[in-house]
Amino acid sequence: DGRLPWKEPQVQNQVRLLLRPLASLHRLGTSHRDITPRNVFVAKRTGLKLGDFGLVKSALHESGVVADAYTAAYKPPAIGKWWAPSDDVYQVGLIAMTLLAGVPMDNSVTKWDVNELTASKGQLRAAIKKAISVKSQRFADAEEMARSLKK
Repeated sequence: DGRLPWKEPQVQNQVRLLLRPLASLHRLGTSHRDITPRNVFVAKRTGLKLGDFGLVKSALHESGVVADAYTAAYKPPAIGKWWAPSDDVYQVGLIAMTLLAGVPMDNSVTKWDVNELTASKGQLRAAIKKAISVKSQRFADAEEMARSLKK
């Protein structure tokens, strides 16, 4: 009925679908920078919709966009000067954890938390762990993460 927490198959499917519009933004050199529980909406009690594009910014620099605006509780660790598509992916990992836990999960989430909420050896577990990893180990963009969540 759309209440949280959601089961893994539903989270995997809906996160994969959520990554589609984000992948389009990333192909255009744009980052969302504010993928938080307040900005991802549940449509018809089961589908996720990405909203609030107030912090969206297009990159003029190959490193990404200036990391000058974001929600602190969902900021990737060691963000530095530039916000890249992989930083949006980090926030998608937190959204997946929020759906699995049934409560907002912020940037204090660890890989141990992922283990507790996901099946071992599942695609979703591996994708979330990679999404919340250090920047050099994350998916490069939303399209890469979506490919890892194939049906």
